[in-house]
Amino acid sequence: MICLFGDLGAGKTTLAQGIARGLGIVRRVTSPTFTLVQEYQGRLRLYHLDCYRLEGPEDLDPLCADDWLGRDGVSVIEWPERVAAALPEDRLELRLMIVGDDHTLAPHSTGPQSARLARDAGLSADVGA
Repeated sequence: MICLFGDLGAGKTTLAQGIARGLGIVRRVTSPTFTLVQEYQGRLRLYHLDCYRLEGPEDLDPLCADDWLGRDGVSVIEWPERVAAALPEDRLELRLMIVGDDHTLAPHSTGPQSARLARDAGLSADVGA
């Protein structure tokens, strides 16, 4: 699970598109702001969620969250802070920030699987509990 944090325009959807490309997905990846979740097939299945319009984790129930919570692919979640209580403990958190003309990325892994993912991706991730 990869959680993307950042203000509007920070590049969350662009990063999700790059992850999709890395998974060999050729279909156009767009922000699922109004559909909430989109699924793509590549080397691994990609679940791309945008939780911007959700008010809390209870809003995930109608989306069959069990189907995409890291079971058989990669889940990329924009605005994860809105549903944090429903997310697994072990996840890779990426904070995207715009500082002047530069975009920065601050990775943080919250467990062993996300730490391994960060290491394999070449990210120097801050490792949490």
